[in-house]
Amino acid sequence: MNPSAIIPKKTSPQVTFSPEDARKKDVRKKKWAGLKVRKMAANSFEKLTIKLQMKLPHKTFSNLFGKLAECKTKVIKNWLIRKFIWMHKINLQEATKKRAEDFESFNDFFTRKLETDARPIASITEVASPVDGTISQAGKIDSGELIQAKGHTYNIKDLLGGDQELSDAFQGGSFANIYLSPGDYHRFHMPISGKLKKTIHVPGKLYSVSPKSAKNIDNLFVKNERLVCIFDTAQGPMAMIMVGAINVSSIETVWENGVIEPHRKGGKRAHIHEKSFDDLPFRIGDDLGAFRIGSTVICLFGKDKVDWQESLITGKKIKMGEAIGSLR
Repeated sequence: MNPSAIIPKKTSPQVTFSPEDARKKDVRKKKWAGLKVRKMAANSFEKLTIKLQMKLPHKTFSNLFGKLAECKTKVIKNWLIRKFIWMHKINLQEATKKRAEDFESFNDFFTRKLETDARPIASITEVASPVDGTISQAGKIDSGELIQAKGHTYNIKDLLGGDQELSDAFQGGSFANIYLSPGDYHRFHMPISGKLKKTIHVPGKLYSVSPKSAKNIDNLFVKNERLVCIFDTAQGPMAMIMVGAINVSSIETVWENGVIEPHRKGGKRAHIHEKSFDDLPFRIGDDLGAFRIGSTVICLFGKDKVDWQESLITGKKIKMGEAIGSLR
């Protein structure tokens, strides 16, 4: 006798859907399709805005904005400051000047100083965040490459203005990219104690350095104008790179006692400009200067000199002075 003749075959249970179940399933399909369409549209719009941004006359636009930001007419500057405070929920109670009327101009407001106890500073065995901002990327410098965004890297030699000897000092070291949004406190401070040895002004573009731009513009940080500051510390050389952006046509530093303007020759963009200093000392947390509007700070350390905190991941919001790593 055939055994299969006496063993009943297994059958799948009949699944039935009510009209309500079918309706819910149809709604879910339409919702998912709608999300896909909106995501595709958002990606297309993002790429379009990046392309349009790259066609803008950045220098002209930044210069015009700079003139408006320096306007001292009370009605205009007070309106600009109040509007900005409302849009970005700025807390002026932590600043030394508490009212819009107290500032001479929008730039005076934007580069405002804080009360001395507004930001606790990390200990001398730690690395303090130099700014208020958001971690863009942080990690190791691998074969001379740093991470700009997922799928995008940039070269340390290009970042430092083409100085091979200087870039060699940071091979295999550590880096952190910190993005400052327009609403962030825009002064930058010393992450560890050290002495300023030299600065390198590298002329370039003024593209936005927002996370969207970082994901879509190759070599963004080496295309943009920037100020490279080299410090001698107990951990060896440390670099802080202040990257300019659209509306940021100048950077203010305490050692220049004012604004560092782009260097020009005959009305044209000049080549890389270096300036040496006689071991100008700064302690951890000391004020170094300020940006105008949004920008990015990049910190570089040599090999095996610092350990970043495990929590230092992309998208993490940080405050100036808080510990972001430890010294070895």
